[in-house]
Parts: sequence; structure tokens; C-alpha cells
Amino acid sequence: MLRGGSWINNGTNCRSANRNANEPDDRNDNYGFRLSRAPPLRGGEAQPRHPFPSGAAGRGKQAGPRRVSRARPERPPVARPLWGRTMNAPGRPLPPCFPEAWASGWGQDRWGLWQSFSVADVNQVMRWIPPGEFLMGSPDDEPERIDEGERAETQHPVVLTQGFWLADTACTQALWQAVLGENPSRFQGPDRPVEQVSWTDVVERFLPALDALVPGLDAALPSEAQWEYACRAGTETPFSFGATITTDQVNYNGNYPYGDGAKGECREQTVAVKSLPANAWGLYQMHGNVWEWCADWQGDYPREAVVDPLGPPEGRGRV
Repeated sequence: MLRGGSWINNGTNCRSANRNANEPDDRNDNYGFRLSRAPPLRGGEAQPRHPFPSGAAGRGKQAGPRRVSRARPERPPVARPLWGRTMNAPGRPLPPCFPEAWASGWGQDRWGLWQSFSVADVNQVMRWIPPGEFLMGSPDDEPERIDEGERAETQHPVVLTQGFWLADTACTQALWQAVLGENPSRFQGPDRPVEQVSWTDVVERFLPALDALVPGLDAALPSEAQWEYACRAGTETPFSFGATITTDQVNYNGNYPYGDGAKGECREQTVAVKSLPANAWGLYQMHGNVWEWCADWQGDYPREAVVDPLGPPEGRGRV
């Protein structure tokens, strides 16, 4: 599946629940992706340099270089969270290993724990997303929702029993270039998201090449459930920013706002991955800029609660 909407889409397509599917070999100038990975079990093959001592996990900032960021926008307002705003609040599960052997930097900031890896001086931050539960899809009264067909947003409870690491931005052109030595993007710029990449390009070419350069990373695409859980960042509103969006928050076609939102700018191109505000979990541009490939095949949502869904085993379109 493809999630999140893009620079060319209207506000409706950028909602947290919106779904899109295309053939896995399709490429477009608004298709990109974001990296994910599951943490190793304690004692697994990817050993941490500094595992948490028993009972000491999360006490203060971990050793390591500070994160360097070109922009640190203020946290945007968030809607009603399912479980508080602090990612590492008491009782929230922490990763079994931190930092892991592949990490070139690590620490803790107002959004929670992070690790980063580097390829040829290109740095990518990965943020810890704890396990939890949320309502996936959209409620019956959400304006402009899709309620039938293959893209139906049937709302249902989802439980994610395992935390995971998720890139704080879409994959940049700089990272793609560092890994594969090429840049297929229409809108050129090292800090812009790579686009014109298919699901097959990502899974069969980029991920194996990245893992060869960063042993132990075991990078993947997020599942559709993981993606929406992280996009919502504890909210149940159409967007992580609330009931609607502005073009100061999201790069989309501002000529076609969502709901009662005001018209705004139509940039007609991608923008740098950290040029607009992050959501409450420190993830940039989960709405708009580029559609993001997920791991799943397209499939109908259930109505009952599901645990760690991975989508159907086969199908036509990838999300």
C-alpha cells in the first residue's frame, strides 16, 4: 500500500486513514518510502554496545553523539492522545537493546529515544515507536472517508505487540545516492525525498544494498498498521495535527483543502524532508510530500480487533 498523500494531492488524500494501492513496479514523481526495522531480542545477533542495565532503562540521556538537525520546529498541537504525549513515559515499553551495534549515534530528546546510522556521511535518524493499540481506519462520521471498495477505511482495533524503529523522515535522495550510486528523482535535491521509486526498487535493490553497507540494520518497509500507528501519533482525528491541515504543516495541493480548512499554497513539487513540522512523535511529513510505500499487499480491513496485522499473503496492489 501507499500511504500519506503527496505534493500533488488534495487534503482528503493526506488523511491518516487514507489508502492507495498500485502495482509493485509502478514509479511516479510522488512515490517514496520510509525505513523501518524491528529490534533484535536481547541476546540476538545484533548486540548492543551499551545494553540497559536491569531496571535502569531510560534513566536520562544515553551516551553518544548528539543528534544534529538542520531544523527543530516546535511540537505542533496534537488531538486527543490514546496514551499521553511522552513516548518514554513510565510504563511504556523500551527497546530490549539500546543502542544497537549498527548505530553511529544515539540519544534521547523531547520525542523519545533515537538511533542513527550513516552511509558515506549521510545520516538517517530512526525513532523508537513503542508497542501499543489504536483504532485503524476512519470513523463513520469522518468527512470524505472511503467506506467501500478495496480502499475502504473500515475502522477496527489494532494491537501492536512489538515496538519498532521508524525513520524520522522519508528516505532522502542523498541516502539513496549513497547506497545505490544513482538518483532517479524528478525534483532534485539531496534533502528532498527520493521519488520515482517502485516497491520492487526498494525491496529488491535498495534494502539489500543498505543492509550490506550497515551490517545488522535489517531495514524493511513498515507494515500498513505500523505506518498508520506512527502517523497518528496517539490521535484519532483525520490528521495528526487535528481536524484539518494547512500548507504550513503539510506539502499538498492547497487549492483543495480538507473540510473547513482554508486554501493555501500549491508548491507543485516536493520539499526538503525536514522543512515542515514533525508530528508529536518526532516524525516528519507523514502527511503529504510523497506517498510512502508500505510492506503489505492491498486487502480489505476486518471489523474485529487484530494483533500485529501484516496484510494478505498475496494480491495485486502494494500499499
